[in-house]
Amino acid sequence: NKSLGDQKLSYLHFAAQGGHSGLIGKLLELGCDPSVKDKAGRVPYSIAKDKETRAAFIKSRSLHPDKYDWKKALVPEPLSQEELQLKENKEKEKKKAKQQMRKEKLKLQKEEQKQKKEEAEEKARYLALSDREKRALAAERRILAASSGENNVAKTVVLNRC
Repeated sequence: NKSLGDQKLSYLHFAAQGGHSGLIGKLLELGCDPSVKDKAGRVPYSIAKDKETRAAFIKSRSLHPDKYDWKKALVPEPLSQEELQLKENKEKEKKKAKQQMRKEKLKLQKEEQKQKKEEAEEKARYLALSDREKRALAAERRILAASSGENNVAKTVVLNRC
């Protein structure tokens, strides 16, 4: 529980800041108090680097519920088995939804690639035509557009003819 440096950080503060979750468990077993505050008034749990580090504090609380003043240390109570199960189920559902979204996105990308490929093939077929055939197709498009009023239908009919 010795405070070190200008910031008055304890060993637990250093371990929490560095994300050393294994070291946190050992320090708590050896008697380092998690409710000791630094110069800024922060407890080690509040400056924990990541989720794994915070989980180490919660695990120590579940193993030694009466050893320290956990409320003063701002360490939340560990989850019950039911709560853990619900959390796992939620994570599984999120994972499934994410996978489904990824599959749909991939499917859309494949469809777009297929459409681009078809357009490129149509363009290549058109470019392979002679100038005379191109003029004839242009004339057919104008006639079909004038009679039906829909460019897409006319374009499809003409390109299928090639």
